[in-house]
Amino acid sequence: MRRAFITGTLLACLLPGLAQGDSLWSVWNNTQAPDSSRLQAIQTLAWKAVFQLPDSGLALAHEQLLLAEHAGLDVSIYDAHTTMAVAHAMTGSYDQAIEHLEECLTIARRIGERYREANTFNNMSNVSRNIGDLPMALRLLHQSLVIDEELGNQAGLAGTYNNIGNIQKEQG
Repeated sequence: MRRAFITGTLLACLLPGLAQGDSLWSVWNNTQAPDSSRLQAIQTLAWKAVFQLPDSGLALAHEQLLLAEHAGLDVSIYDAHTTMAVAHAMTGSYDQAIEHLEECLTIARRIGERYREANTFNNMSNVSRNIGDLPMALRLLHQSLVIDEELGNQAGLAGTYNNIGNIQKEQG
């Protein structure tokens, strides 16, 4: 309860548009609501926050992770780790970002969701690109490409080809 109060107070001060009067915030704070509803609400809040205030997004994603683990909901655990990875990448904590993405990869494989696996490879390539390891970024994108081709995931293919093209352009 104390942690929720601290997180709520932090967000009320830092993210008035997200925390005050927001129905998502109300759902998250309603401990009588189903875990799935609360997790969906906190995921949306964390994802919005991570791009404005990465540390706040990270704090929300951590709360999401705790509830998701308690409820045993792998997809929500995956989502929390993805948000935490983005927060760490945005603050330059690339090693921590990779750790969270490796968790995502493990979860995606365990639950058999290949599109999440492809998405994770894409996210890992972004981190590799950010640290300047373009060959690794390309290898990761090719892994994503193989999965997207197998799945016939046109949106995934488009994004992956775009990222490959951007890296090849950087390489000349």
